[in-house]
Amino acid sequence: SLNQQETMRKYVETRPFCQNFLDYDGRPVDPNVQMDVEEFVLQLFDKLDSALKGTKYERLIERVYGYQSLNQVISRECEHVSERPENQITLQLEVKNRRSITQSLEKWIEGDRLEGDNKYQCSQCDKKVDALKRVCIKTLPRVLIVQCKRFEFDLEYLKRIKVNSLFEFPHRLDMAPYTDDGLKVRAAIEKREEIARKREEAAAEAAGEGGGGNEEAAENAVVEAAAMPEFGAAQPSGAEETAEAAAAVEEQEKELKEEDIEIPEMPHPPEFYEYELSGIVVHLGTADSGHYYSFIKERDSDPPKWCEFNDTMVSAFNPRDIPTAAFGGLDATGAGEKYNSGYLLFYDRVVRLPDDVSTTNPTPVSASAEPHADMWKVPLDYRAFRDVDRSQFVPKELFDEIWADNRTYLTDKHVFAHEYFAFINQLMRSAHTASLVERADRIAATRRAKA
Repeated sequence: SLNQQETMRKYVETRPFCQNFLDYDGRPVDPNVQMDVEEFVLQLFDKLDSALKGTKYERLIERVYGYQSLNQVISRECEHVSERPENQITLQLEVKNRRSITQSLEKWIEGDRLEGDNKYQCSQCDKKVDALKRVCIKTLPRVLIVQCKRFEFDLEYLKRIKVNSLFEFPHRLDMAPYTDDGLKVRAAIEKREEIARKREEAAAEAAGEGGGGNEEAAENAVVEAAAMPEFGAAQPSGAEETAEAAAAVEEQEKELKEEDIEIPEMPHPPEFYEYELSGIVVHLGTADSGHYYSFIKERDSDPPKWCEFNDTMVSAFNPRDIPTAAFGGLDATGAGEKYNSGYLLFYDRVVRLPDDVSTTNPTPVSASAEPHADMWKVPLDYRAFRDVDRSQFVPKELFDEIWADNRTYLTDKHVFAHEYFAFINQLMRSAHTASLVERADRIAATRRAKA
């Protein structure tokens, strides 16, 4: 924060903030009452968003942290897809029965099959069809906030519990495979592989039967694979074969090769989807009580340095210790689970691209309605600013308040420092010694004068 940037103190006093930050009922935050940190972040962002309306920083939260998820229902029997975008701030991922963030993301986009009595009513075909219901990412944020869902309600014991199992997360995270565009690329590649596999199987089967008609069998297999819906619709066999399925196969009159399946290009370069871990909020305790503290990377240091922020204790942190400090899982003895684990993860986009704003803004506005659009083109590389330059971004009132506190702090720090007392003691002793020497010289001079 700006306060941490300018202050000379080791930590920032949060009691004034708690007294002035009111909840929805108008009550100040009670530091003694445990509050879910994700709930607090969303409440804080909501208040900031309201306070910034009508200013040049309006929609700042949305531009930095906002992303769009995409709820999809994809028919497996026709080409129709139902999509509903939804604006989000935090990406919530399951921890239970998931070993890592990538595994949780894979399960997240895997979705559910709508089959049998649960078939999807396709409004365009006006019939019930097998479908895939899933969620993916439509637009990515500048800063990605991941919530590790470590708290859940136990239906057996009817109480809230904490999931302490191992959940790994990397320093670098590639989000491309979990976007709508990435899934389209994946589907095209899988379709190519399916056609190639069908061709190989047909050729091998024909060769085993005596070699005749190899090409015809391979062509039929490829036509069959090409006729399959994009997401793997079930194929009729035997008595279940219908006239519709036969007609679909007949439409594939020409041979399709795997190279005929066009793989779409991603709309952005690879670095656009790359994120780097910049902060971790750790929860220590149980579902009923606990303590939050953070590991944060100093963005303007080279090489990057990490610090642990634990109440008034701020100390250097080695990022190599992140697995031990934030992954959860079994403790050192292997007999019990750790009570400390990462709960909120903050990932910064590695490279800030010129089109960063338009791609992260679900509802872009016109240039006339956004007169300060240039402010979003500031690079994400914080090392580009020198300390004196960064201070210019601090409002004068806040800057003066912080440095008034700095003067008080530095005065107290030096006046009450052990070294200062030692210096004053030595100074007084030296003055006393000089006084004694001067007095002895005067006595000696008086005696010589009398003699």
